[in-house]
Amino acid sequence: MVRPVVWIASVTGALALLAGCATIEPRAGFAEVRTEASERGLPEVQWIRGTEEDQAVTEAIREILERDSLKVDEAVQIALLNNRNLQAVYADLGVAQAELVGAGLLQNPVFSAGVLFPLNGGSSELTLGVSQGFLDVFYIPLRIRVAEAQFDAAKKRVTGAVLDHAHRTRVAFYAVQAAQQRLEMREQVVLATGLALEFSERLRDAGNITALALAQERVLHEEARLAQAEAEVELIAARERLNVLMGVWGPQTTWTIADRLPEVPAEPAPIEAVEARAIEASLDLRIARRQLEALGQQFGIVNATTLVPALEVGVEAERADGEWSAGPELSIGLPLFDRGQARRAAAREEIGRQQHLYVARAVEVRAVAREAYLRRQLAAQRVAFIRELLLPLRERITRESQLHYNAMQIGVPQLLIELGERYVNELYRYWRADAELELILSGQLPAGSRD
Repeated sequence: MVRPVVWIASVTGALALLAGCATIEPRAGFAEVRTEASERGLPEVQWIRGTEEDQAVTEAIREILERDSLKVDEAVQIALLNNRNLQAVYADLGVAQAELVGAGLLQNPVFSAGVLFPLNGGSSELTLGVSQGFLDVFYIPLRIRVAEAQFDAAKKRVTGAVLDHAHRTRVAFYAVQAAQQRLEMREQVVLATGLALEFSERLRDAGNITALALAQERVLHEEARLAQAEAEVELIAARERLNVLMGVWGPQTTWTIADRLPEVPAEPAPIEAVEARAIEASLDLRIARRQLEALGQQFGIVNATTLVPALEVGVEAERADGEWSAGPELSIGLPLFDRGQARRAAAREEIGRQQHLYVARAVEVRAVAREAYLRRQLAAQRVAFIRELLLPLRERITRESQLHYNAMQIGVPQLLIELGERYVNELYRYWRADAELELILSGQLPAGSRD
C-alpha cells in the first residue's frame, strides 16, 4: 500500500522537472562590459579567475613595466588588468546573474506529514502531503524581466567603475609628472641659492656685505632645501597613489615616466555638442532607465499578487484503519483585510520618484559636461598666458635682477618658485580637466558629481 507515497514522489519529481536545470555562470555579462569599455576608448580589461589567460596578463604587465618610460595609456592598461579593487567589482556581475537565475526558479514545494491519535482508542491515522505555490509559475516571467533589468543595470555600473578607475589612474599619472616637474624646479632653486650663498660668503670675507646680508642668503638657501625635501615627499606620495591604482608592489614599483607634463596644444580643438554627447553616452541615465523598467515590472507583480495573494495546489494522502486514501488539495488566500492598497501606492510613488531622479540626473549630466568643457578651455588659456606673456617677462626680469643682485633689490629664487610652480599647476589643471571631460563624454560622471 505504498501507491500514495509513490504518487506524492511523482508529483514532486514533476515539479523538479518543471523547474529545469538552472546553472550559474559567474562571468556572465563580462564580455559585454569588455566590449562596451573598448567602444568607449579604454584598453583591454580582464577578470582574473585563475585561468590560463591570467598568466598572459601577468606577462603583459611585466613587459610594460620593463619599458624605459611608462606612458599614460600603459599605466591605465596596467590598472585595468591588475587592480584588485576593480577585480572585486566584477563580482557584482556574478551576484546579479545569480539573482537572474534565481528569478527563474520555482519555489520549493512543501512536504507535510502528521499522525492523528484517536482520543477514545483505536488505530492512529497517518497523513502525508506535498503542496506547491501554483501562482508562482505565472509570476516567473515577470520576475525574470525584473532580474534582467537589474542585471543590465549591474553591467552598466561595472562599466562605469572601469571608466572611473581609468580616469583616476590617468589623473594620478599626471600628478606624478607634475610632482617630478616641481621637484626639478626646486632642485634648480637649491642650486641657484647655493651658488648665491657661496658668492655672498666670498663677498663677506672681502668685507663687501654685512653679516645680516649673508645670514639672509643662508636662510634663502636653507628654505630652498626644505622646499626641495617637501617636493620629494610629494613625489613619493604621488607615485604611491599611482602604484595603488595600478596594483603594483615590490620590484614592480621601480617604473619611470617622462619627467614633465606634456605641453598644452596652442589651440585645443573645440568639442561640438558637448551636452548631447554626454547625455547619449551617460551610463547613469541608462541605469536609471533600466531601473524604471524594473520598477514597472515589479508593479505588475504587485498588482497580480493583490488579486490572489496565494494559490497552492498539492496532493494529500491519508491512512485510516490501515487503508490509504489520496486526492488533490487546493488552498487560496482570500484578500479580505489586506487588498494590496498600500503596496500598490508605494510602488506607484517609487516609480514617480525614480522618474524625477532621472530628469534631475539628465540636468546634472548637462551641467557637469558644460562645466568640464569650460574648465578645460580656461585652463588652456591660463597656460597660454603664462607661456606666452609671463615667461618672457620673467626672463627679462631675471636678467634685470642680476644687475641689481648685489643690492638685494630682487630675490631671483622667489621668481623661480612662484612662476615655475604656477606654470606646473596650470599644466596639471589642464590635463586633469581634459581627463575629466574625456570621462564624461565616455559616459561616466566624476565621483564628486555623483554624491
